Amino acid sequence: MRLFMPGLEGNVSVKWLRRLEVTDRPAYTQNENRSYSDTLGDGRLQNFSLYMGVKSVITHPSAGQQLPDKGYYEIAGLAWSGFGKVKAVEVSVDGGKNWISATLDGPVHTKSLTRFSLP
Repeated sequence: MRLFMPGLEGNVSVKWLRRLEVTDRPAYTQNENRSYSDTLGDGRLQNFSLYMGVKSVITHPSAGQQLPDKGYYEIAGLAWSGFGKVKAVEVSVDGGKNWISATLDGPVHTKSLTRFSLP
């Protein structure tokens, strides 16, 4: 049996579930403390960092792809808000000096990747 937890990263899904024990507080096991703790900017530890924050990836043109010629190309990719629906995606083509709003493509669902594009 395998346990999947909606809204959490796939790597925190228990791979081999032999039993299920429900408690009203964290168990503070070795794996919980070692694998799912993050050091914050001020040096404190955040326990149980199980949620995946904002992430995005440009899928076209992809890294290393050689474009055939000069001209205009569509930039496309996937975005994830981490805590709800993606509301906006901005893309920079000049190393972060300027940002352009991309179009959100297709349905935008909570806890789901959202396609974006920019001509």
